Amino acid sequence: MNDLNSVLLEGIVLKTPKKNSFPLGSTRYQKMDNGVEKIAIVVSITMASKPADNYFENVTVGKRVRIVGHLTSEGITAEHIDFTPAVKPEKE
Repeated sequence: MNDLNSVLLEGIVLKTPKKNSFPLGSTRYQKMDNGVEKIAIVVSITMASKPADNYFENVTVGKRVRIVGHLTSEGITAEHIDFTPAVKPEKE
């Protein structure tokens, strides 16, 4: 039996996809003793063959997406991609 390996991640496409992969930037805020800390990560997303066929043209720089997939040694393999509504830019 397989171990549980499931990922749900939301972020912004940082570069134009090449060979069915692209970098995704994701930001979260964590409460700390001295306030709130902004934590930003960049993850390599590889699109599985089915999502790649259906979504490759729609995955563009700056687009907010939600990825459902699984973790691999190279990053995350997307099994499903949702396009989420654009949000207003954060004020720093």
